[in-house]
Amino acid sequence: MSGINLIAVRCAAAVAFVFLVWGAPMSSDRRKIDEAIHEFIRAYNAGDVDRLLTVYAGDFVDMSEGEPTLQGEQAHRDTAARLRDTFAKFNGNLTVHLDESKILGDWAFDRGTLRVELRPKGRGEPVVVERRFVEIWRRETDGQWKVAWAMDNSGPKGPGQSLDFRQ
Repeated sequence: MSGINLIAVRCAAAVAFVFLVWGAPMSSDRRKIDEAIHEFIRAYNAGDVDRLLTVYAGDFVDMSEGEPTLQGEQAHRDTAARLRDTFAKFNGNLTVHLDESKILGDWAFDRGTLRVELRPKGRGEPVVVERRFVEIWRRETDGQWKVAWAMDNSGPKGPGQSLDFRQ
């Protein structure tokens, strides 16, 4: 094998190894969605409702378990009220695990699980909430990706702890 062919084979092997270990290069759309998810997590953990809500599209549809399906301004208002009440009572620590993610043109979906540990600001034991979720993302006209639809449920372990602490 000539020196040039050997170099080409070694380069191809190195590229194949990188793809096997780290996966294919991330698209700019995937990076934008991942950054939005990470910003959502940072905002949640900081208790910053206004920053957190920026991930949702204006016509966002919320299908949270045990809640009525809400859309648009009503979904934004209800989500904001639920979060403000939660953050008034608790400090949160949100972790998200994506099980599947696909981008199809101007639409994308993520499916996974989340875990929220809520530590009371006063006395009391932390509350842990684990949920499954599906999010449908849409690329807006400005190129930003926003959550258009979101649905969650407690999974096969049975009824989960609600994330609504307004009682």
